Amino acid sequence: MRVIAATNQDLESLIESGRFRKDLYYRLRDVTIQLPPLCERPEDIAELAHYFLFRNNRQFGTGVHSISEDALELMEKYSWPGNVRELQSAIREALLVAVGPTIVPDFLPAEIHQSPVPEIETDMLANSVPDADWLTLPKAIEAALNGTHSDLYRLAREQFDRLLLLRVMQFTNGNKVRAAEILGLSRATVRTKLLSMGIEKSEITPPGKDVKRD
Repeated sequence: MRVIAATNQDLESLIESGRFRKDLYYRLRDVTIQLPPLCERPEDIAELAHYFLFRNNRQFGTGVHSISEDALELMEKYSWPGNVRELQSAIREALLVAVGPTIVPDFLPAEIHQSPVPEIETDMLANSVPDADWLTLPKAIEAALNGTHSDLYRLAREQFDRLLLLRVMQFTNGNKVRAAEILGLSRATVRTKLLSMGIEKSEITPPGKDVKRD
């Protein structure tokens, strides 16, 4: 009997946390192949797409036998967050809606047609972003995931804390006592965070507007 096992988890980390049996790991680990995600090997997309095309074509009995160059180019630009399984699903969906012998871009799922999100500097989380909002933070996290950060949790938490504290201070017009009540923190903690995060009064209160004393 030959066993072929696949996973997208870090088994060694799971072993350390007691969530995966060490003896089973070493029984399975005779030959290990590290396969990068599909977004890192776009040169494989055309071959895989044609393989899924012919395999599903036999299953569904459709008359689709090829994929247009435009469709292949569109698929090669897509990020494929669902990896190979998403590609297989996309080809299956295209087969079911296709009219004619060729898969063209119009037959591909809608998400593949969406323009890619503009790249954001991977240092966005590592640096202070005074004008960050609730939309840029998730994008910055996604950008950092594709970078080389090894302490993303700390970076994201620091950026979130800064964004939250700044917004609450703006809401209270600089009143630290009121901000502390809203945040559930002590006034001293709020003051310390303001200093450590380098939040200036000019960021809290627009020019010409008095800051409430506390």
